[in-house]
Amino acid sequence: MQQFALLCLATFVAAFLATLPPGLLNMNAAKTSIEKGKKNGIFFGLGVSTTVVLQAYLAVRIAKLLSQNPEIIEMINAEVAGKNKNLASFETIKKVVIVPEFTIENKMMTPTFKLKKNTILRNYKDLIEQMYG
Repeated sequence: MQQFALLCLATFVAAFLATLPPGLLNMNAAKTSIEKGKKNGIFFGLGVSTTVVLQAYLAVRIAKLLSQNPEIIEMINAEVAGKNKNLASFETIKKVVIVPEFTIENKMMTPTFKLKKNTILRNYKDLIEQMYG
């Protein structure tokens, strides 16, 4: 349970850092560059880049830890079971499996953020067969 509390705290910190939208930071970098010179603008821009990379890294690490935590999986399954109570049998969620995020980098999405269904089916064939088999 202590690990879960630490994950919640880390998630809160990551969410707090994410309240600095990259667009706002980029506008401030441009403003700093104009008002205080190119050198200060470059340093501010590097700080913006570092913040955005840190946000993305923390999000991925937290997601991986949460997806492997048995307590989280049990909480998700309990929530699904609670939602299924109010649904007809054909509407219910039968099984939940947590998989890594679909991104452009892992070739699960196109650059226009469309899912590559054939790639997903090929990579998760065994898992899909296990769920529906």
